[in-house]
Amino acid sequence: MQIMCILQLYAFPSICPLLKSNFLLANGPLAFAVPVWRNSLVFHDLEKITSLYIHVYPGLLLYALRWYPSSPSASAALEACGPMRVNDLLPAAGVYLAWQLMYYVKIEILDRARLDADPSLQTSLRWLAKDQKNFLHRLVLKLTRATGVLAPEESFDHRSHKTKAIFVLTQFVYTLLTCLPALLIYDSFFLHVAYGLGMFTVAVFNGVSFFSFFLFLNCLGREGWEDGEEKLGLAAPAIPSFFIVYRSTFSLALKFHSPRTHSFTHTHIHTHRPITTSTCFRCATRANIRMNGL
Repeated sequence: MQIMCILQLYAFPSICPLLKSNFLLANGPLAFAVPVWRNSLVFHDLEKITSLYIHVYPGLLLYALRWYPSSPSASAALEACGPMRVNDLLPAAGVYLAWQLMYYVKIEILDRARLDADPSLQTSLRWLAKDQKNFLHRLVLKLTRATGVLAPEESFDHRSHKTKAIFVLTQFVYTLLTCLPALLIYDSFFLHVAYGLGMFTVAVFNGVSFFSFFLFLNCLGREGWEDGEEKLGLAAPAIPSFFIVYRSTFSLALKFHSPRTHSFTHTHIHTHRPITTSTCFRCATRANIRMNGL
């Protein structure tokens, strides 16, 4: 996608199919990768901020090109392209198929030996096949079992050809479906702004949830957390802490690299009481005091 954006900027700025394909893909599957892949706005984490940048930046670029053309010629080229139509999905689908072919060659041929030798290396196929909490994983697994593609107790295996075929087909359907909102926002500035803000809000919420993990870990202790997600509720703290501990997350962001934030030598608190709003507040306050050296 980044290469296509560079081609549009510097080589073919007035080619309408390229512009519309980039717009659909940047605001479709790439933008929806924020909730699907749980991209997070975490400034100090290079992996998270890089993943967010890869998926969000093309959409920001196409937003600027669409609504703020840099020259009269660019504005004239936009007007000549006309409104977005359903048949504009065809070039975007062709770009996806070309990308899928290159991805298959890269993963299954060029890098196959390396990936087989190191199971810790992650690809999108490996991640989606293993992440049982992911909504897309659960939805596709349910559909494939219901239709008999997979046996009732069969799960995804990234090494099997069946899982790879399901992955390719799912990606294609996902690409087409997520391009549909982009068809609408192309002709509406306000819808485009609302759409972009919505995706950014999801990234911020995911970042707050990431910080909340460390806040509750700091409060309950490492052993208390490792008692099990079903006991403490990994997702449960995210909702109250989004409203309660948002102030503490800034301290976490600024002081995360301090050695104090990585130390768990303080007295652990072990409790089987339900995690309540007051618990969240005490946890955030305690973590904030420690990180600020008070």
